[in-house]
Amino acid sequence: MCNTAFEITPEDVQTVADQHKVKLSAERAEELLGELDLGAIEKGLLHYCDMDEQTTSAYDDIENHLLKRGVIEGDKVFHSP
Repeated sequence: MCNTAFEITPEDVQTVADQHKVKLSAERAEELLGELDLGAIEKGLLHYCDMDEQTTSAYDDIENHLLKRGVIEGDKVFHSP
């Protein structure tokens, strides 16, 4: 049975932005978190049982959103397993 305890936080948004050399305030990360379709992200990450794979899947989706919004630029760093 897969671990379903994964929760997406503003710190996850900040981690993704950090990988693109973009520093976000806690308030901005919280705002961006509110824009995410958390249900869709969580549904996607539950395809994986390994916590590292779940994290990578979530970061991939967060990264896609931040790229689309123009918050970050450049090549993708995270790719779902």
